[in-house]
Amino acid sequence: MNAFPMIKFLYSNLMGASKKGTMETTHEVITRLKFIGLIRAGEKIDTRTLTAAPSTKMNSLWRWWTTEARSDALDFFTSTVNRSFEIIQLSLYSEKSSDKKLCKIIVEDLIKCPIGMIHIQETYMKLYNDRIFWCDVQTLIQCVELKLKELRDSNPDLFPTEDDKKDEDRRGENIQGNII
Repeated sequence: MNAFPMIKFLYSNLMGASKKGTMETTHEVITRLKFIGLIRAGEKIDTRTLTAAPSTKMNSLWRWWTTEARSDALDFFTSTVNRSFEIIQLSLYSEKSSDKKLCKIIVEDLIKCPIGMIHIQETYMKLYNDRIFWCDVQTLIQCVELKLKELRDSNPDLFPTEDDKKDEDRRGENIQGNII
């Protein structure tokens, strides 16, 4: 095992407050994945404040004023997904059970995040008929699915079982009702 990636990973997560990146810690990456998975149809997102809002004229004006664009959403999705897989790859070699559980949490959120990306696709396709944005997001979704399949083939224990899904559904019914 090459020690350098592990040292880099540990440094980036322990010393995250001193960095000036967009995603300093594993916690932030997981938060962003969860956020992406909760985006609803008809919503636009502000990647700086991690907020979602319906597509209205007032929100469009605000997005213009703050220079928030579709490309920011695409960059946000791409960097979050890439960083998620990077964390998984680095954590797979750890002996700590907490790192394995962390990988499992990230995998669960990666499974859910294409739903939010599809909702953004639909929003922009309906409003602007932006085919290149749709294609960019679709390609990212396909990459997520392919990487997850590859990960499932090599590490099936990271993926939820049927019992995990039932427990998640029970918890999710209570939580989703409060969010949505």
